[in-house]
Amino acid sequence: QKDRYDQMMAIYASVIERMDRAVGEVVDGLKQRGQLDNTLILFLSDNGGNAETGVQGRSVGEHPGDPFSDVFIGQCWATLNNTPFTRYKHYTDEGGIATPLIAHWPKVISGDRLGTLEKQPGHIIDLLATFTDVAKAEYPKEYHGHAITPLEGTSLLPAFTGQDLHRTQPIFWEHEGNRAVRDGDLKLVALENQPWRLYDLAADRSEQHDLAAERPDAVTALSAKWDGWAARANVLPLGAWRGERAENAAAPASNKTSFVLAKNDHLDRAEAPAIAKRGFTITADFEATADDGVIVAQGGAARGYSLSVDEGKLTFFVHDGAGSAKAVLPTSLRPGKKSTALARLASDGALSLSLDGGEEVTAKATGPLSAVPLDGLDIGKDTGAPVGPYQSAATFKGEIPRVKIEVNLK
Repeated sequence: QKDRYDQMMAIYASVIERMDRAVGEVVDGLKQRGQLDNTLILFLSDNGGNAETGVQGRSVGEHPGDPFSDVFIGQCWATLNNTPFTRYKHYTDEGGIATPLIAHWPKVISGDRLGTLEKQPGHIIDLLATFTDVAKAEYPKEYHGHAITPLEGTSLLPAFTGQDLHRTQPIFWEHEGNRAVRDGDLKLVALENQPWRLYDLAADRSEQHDLAAERPDAVTALSAKWDGWAARANVLPLGAWRGERAENAAAPASNKTSFVLAKNDHLDRAEAPAIAKRGFTITADFEATADDGVIVAQGGAARGYSLSVDEGKLTFFVHDGAGSAKAVLPTSLRPGKKSTALARLASDGALSLSLDGGEEVTAKATGPLSAVPLDGLDIGKDTGAPVGPYQSAATFKGEIPRVKIEVNLK
């Protein structure tokens, strides 16, 4: 699949090239106005490489890379993105949080500092403190009679001129249950619900040698500081970030086990089949008149299933997070022929697909869908983010007089 992976990274590279051109336009505009030397420009990336779509990545859209496409490079490229750091976006290991910051301000940053590496670490929380310092402003203590949370960050201005930041407290992180604290060269880090690990980043920048067992006193001291910060910074209780997601996951879906629908019918999530952790069966009567078209689709880019005609062949597709599976009938459909498709997803993840009582084609997913998709259900089209395997959802051109969906209770 070299061409596929090359294309995904080429799209990322083109995004970087476009960003570089855009920054150049800003710089040119400042030059024209005679303001470049007296303008502080800070450029930073967001986080480590994104492995959230698993090994294979994801490329959805008729023309990958255009404004309507959705491209994730996947774990393979993300690993290379982050080398030599550990893990990826979402985690507080260095692969998820180490990011460059480029500072440009000729009036303040002297020529001998150009292109040099400043080894004092900073954090995005320091940017507001930096801007306040640069503007010689005083951060307010209240607004309209209400107290304002004091600044947590440290101004980076001294570092621009090679001076000590005089940071008075460690740098703290918490992201989706993963947590970390850095004090000088020592960094304490943990995955959600896992014990703390300790690293000396001066000697072990890529976090390969856990010192927690050798230096328990440092673990105790740093974890206590993290606990104090978490208490005052509204981080606790850990896991509260799941509130909205848990609410979505528990949002009502229909308690019906049998649905009979027809072309152009649509069910919102609350009315759609509750297929989380359950198998289901689709019986679809249809008459195809084109080589592509969606018969039924429930879900979107995150998870879902579809029964569709792709390049003339009947296809049953299921995906949930990083995993997907599809069953495809090998023989092309005859245009204008009335047919009945039978598609099943069993509770163990087994897929089967047959047409007009003929031989079954099978495939295997990792299991049933882990949650009810947020997107609803459509007959004859896919109005939300495309479920796939099609990159863009073609409206079914023929007739779909009846689609029956039955949900297994076990």
